[in-house]
Amino acid sequence: MAATTDDLVFFTARTTDGNSTAYPMSFPNRKGQLDVYGTFDGCTVTLQYSPDGGTTYVTARDASYSDISFTANGSIAIEAPLGELLRCAVTNDGASTSITAKLKVI
Repeated sequence: MAATTDDLVFFTARTTDGNSTAYPMSFPNRKGQLDVYGTFDGCTVTLQYSPDGGTTYVTARDASYSDISFTANGSIAIEAPLGELLRCAVTNDGASTSITAKLKVI
């Protein structure tokens, strides 16, 4: 699938010295595919959303009520309300962590 202007790139080749969080972005569509890939080196990437317009962020969950997080390359189809603020958080990074996280419109 080709990228559209509605696709979100949370970060590309993200390397961190500590816990870091991408800037929150407003998702303009209801359905998307989150792709997370790269060198994890022990890190976890978690999808988060804000229920209150950006003050508080909580971990997003899938249809089975499991946290949406990655410790290895992966992807997941998601649904979110129009305009929902989303971000990805990287925690427990290692010396060689280099992660990309993209949300594609489907």
